[in-house]
Amino acid sequence: MKFLYNVTVRAYRAAISVAAIAGKEKAQQWLAGRENWREKLKADVDELDLTDKKTIWFHCASLGEFEQGRPLIERVREESPNTNIVLTFFSPSGYENKKNYPHADLILYLPLDTPKNARDFLDLVKPKVAVFVKYEFWYHFMKALNDKNIPLILASAIFRDEQLFFKNYGKWYLKSLQLVDHFYVQSEKSKDLLTSHGVENVEVSGDTRFDRVWQLSQKVKSFNELNPFFEDQKVFIAGSSWEKEDEFTEKLIDDGLLNDFKIVIAPHEITESKLKGYEKKWPGQTFRFTDRETVKDLKDKKIMIVDTIGHLSSLYQYATIALIGGGFTSGIHNILEAATYGVPTIFGPNNERFQEAQDLMMQEAAFEVKVYSDLTKVFNILSDESKLQKASLKSKNYVSENTGAVDIIYAGIKKRLLAE
Repeated sequence: MKFLYNVTVRAYRAAISVAAIAGKEKAQQWLAGRENWREKLKADVDELDLTDKKTIWFHCASLGEFEQGRPLIERVREESPNTNIVLTFFSPSGYENKKNYPHADLILYLPLDTPKNARDFLDLVKPKVAVFVKYEFWYHFMKALNDKNIPLILASAIFRDEQLFFKNYGKWYLKSLQLVDHFYVQSEKSKDLLTSHGVENVEVSGDTRFDRVWQLSQKVKSFNELNPFFEDQKVFIAGSSWEKEDEFTEKLIDDGLLNDFKIVIAPHEITESKLKGYEKKWPGQTFRFTDRETVKDLKDKKIMIVDTIGHLSSLYQYATIALIGGGFTSGIHNILEAATYGVPTIFGPNNERFQEAQDLMMQEAAFEVKVYSDLTKVFNILSDESKLQKASLKSKNYVSENTGAVDIIYAGIKKRLLAE
């Protein structure tokens, strides 16, 4: 099975090369970011001088996992300022967005998972502790950490029956989990699944994203210049929207269901052609977030188009209802960013991997829609002010009641950092 794993890793590398030749930007970034990585890392390490401090290595697949790891990184920075922090990403969407993140000392792409790459990386970085966030399982890096007696923590992890570890043909992958020093999982279900397969070093911590969104909501920046636009009106936000969410939003507008709402559209992928498409669709009714201080008569505008990355989570403070993207593609985006402000959320059917979605739906504070008629039914429900307020309160309480994961996981990190 190890042979098959190695073949898969190499095949993935080959597929990326083909995509890069075909002009795919992210594939080109993936390759370029790993070119001459040893030489670049050695130069960075020499400049940083890792010899006088302990080093902790955080690895995140992409931007979503980074947001889960972020509160841990910042707790380490706050509580252990003399610790070096190395942060790696697998995907360009993580690295390219966070390569200047100020709370890490070194930020780079994770080298391809081969035995030599793993050994060389660890010889250069010399971490005291490694923390992989949520889904990351790279066998050769895990094995190299184990061989060097460097503890590996898996943080905010989720395990499900259908994963390869728990299949009859996945015994090699299950055995690889023995290379992890400690698992901090999001739910009792994940813990029970692991322990039923002989993995005992498991603790339920919860999800660090609760801590992150709650923390942000307590010190959120207000956009006073937008007061004339919002002016105490109901606000509908299409957050991280894809094509299907855009289609639904357009139908809601056409059918008059958003007549009493101001509308905010924050596309998942921001391109000039997409932004102009919105402006062409609703001429004279839109303005861009970046133009908010120069647009005249904001109060007369109907739709704000968010043309930046990083502001959506703060804009949810103004929302009454949020339609969250991703549920018709690879999976829903972060609904907790809205829920922490007491915003009922709506999303597509690809949500089963997200415990918060299941929990909030059980409480009737979030709603799954598969077709447009489902969405109109949700609007009818939430048009009842008492039901809207009830869903809002449940959303906010759900987030506040599930904070605390960072404290639990950081205690484990600290214990291993201080160990001799």
